[in-house]
Amino acid sequence: ADKRTASQMKKNAYSAAGSNNFADRRWKMSAFDILSMKPTRKWPDLSRAKATWVVLKNILFSKRVKDLLWNRFNLTRKPVYRDFRVQSDFSGYSIGVHPDSPKKILTMMFYVPLDANNVYNFGTCLHTPAQYKARDVKHNGKAVCLKKFMFASNSGYSFVVNKRSYHSVDTVTKSSGVRQTILVNWYDQMLASSKPYNKVKYR
Repeated sequence: ADKRTASQMKKNAYSAAGSNNFADRRWKMSAFDILSMKPTRKWPDLSRAKATWVVLKNILFSKRVKDLLWNRFNLTRKPVYRDFRVQSDFSGYSIGVHPDSPKKILTMMFYVPLDANNVYNFGTCLHTPAQYKARDVKHNGKAVCLKKFMFASNSGYSFVVNKRSYHSVDTVTKSSGVRQTILVNWYDQMLASSKPYNKVKYR
């Protein structure tokens, strides 16, 4: 019974978060942490970076944007926690098919290609339930991609998270460079890693 329970827990954890086999090949940092940083010689342009992130934060977490998104997707769940970070995925990184945590209401990602004129194969893949069931769990949960977002400058996507919001990221190859993104999430529950600045406050 204990083995079956452990196996089921592992399966549920995988289905929610995807495979983390290559987590060491993703660099990520909370934008809120950047905003709380003190001047340092290692980052001489920190003040300029902060100014940019302040503008972006004020826009993304404004009541106007929240209302537009909630109306667009007909959402009723109340957000209490937010996640706002910059990510860089290096050669070898990939994440298998998964629907995301049930605590998450809405996810949004912006693509930030290193070269706006280049064509990348970094876009997020969307999958059907059948493709999810047929995923190759022995090879990082890979599956046939139903639709892939174009990884282009000034572009991104957003979708409601549920049990069927299956998506994945193909392997980042050395020849294609670094996959840079900005990720924004809204949750209806606080997470274990929650910090005061992650709390949602809409007036």
